[in-house]
Amino acid sequence: NDAMLFYKNSLLSNENALNYCKNRDLNQKIIQNFNIGYSPDFEKLIQYLLVKGYKKEDIYRSGIAIENNGELKDRFAHRLIFPITDLNGKVVAFSGRIIEKSDMAKYVNSPETEIFIKGETLYNYHQALDSIKKEKKIYICEGFMDVIALYRANINNAVALMGTAFTKEHLKLFKYLGVKIVLSLDADDPGNINANKLANELLDLD
Repeated sequence: NDAMLFYKNSLLSNENALNYCKNRDLNQKIIQNFNIGYSPDFEKLIQYLLVKGYKKEDIYRSGIAIENNGELKDRFAHRLIFPITDLNGKVVAFSGRIIEKSDMAKYVNSPETEIFIKGETLYNYHQALDSIKKEKKIYICEGFMDVIALYRANINNAVALMGTAFTKEHLKLFKYLGVKIVLSLDADDPGNINANKLANELLDLD
């Protein structure tokens, strides 16, 4: 949570990152709702957390940092930050998107940790839960930007998978919710193949 707040404040003071948000139609309402942030460099977050009293070992175990020659570095440096929460709304991980043209990976995600288990996580689930219950429907997307695009269109009951597959935990959760499920995966060949596969898994559970 402290890391999320640091990233949020860093975004507000970084003109380059704010311009990227503007160009991607990420307005202030969206930034606030999804707690989007920015990592300014490799050091500032680590220094901030150490000053707040966190141990180096725990910063590393959280998945926020990588170790380089004995020094901790922010895994998400120079990236737009999307916090990931567990089903109860607690921040457990981050995904960082590159905002400059680069050969580096478009997204960098937290590794699995003691508190972040991908197969038990759905992006935006906690925030979407009231709308899911109200609408009796859940939209399942592939990525964060898809969820945000639906939110922009006043569809607030969307979540995203942390991978491309359902787990037993996901299926149990959907069965428990008892709502209509709409698969809204990418409209490409892999997305269509995966949608059919996931639909069959859901059909098996009625």
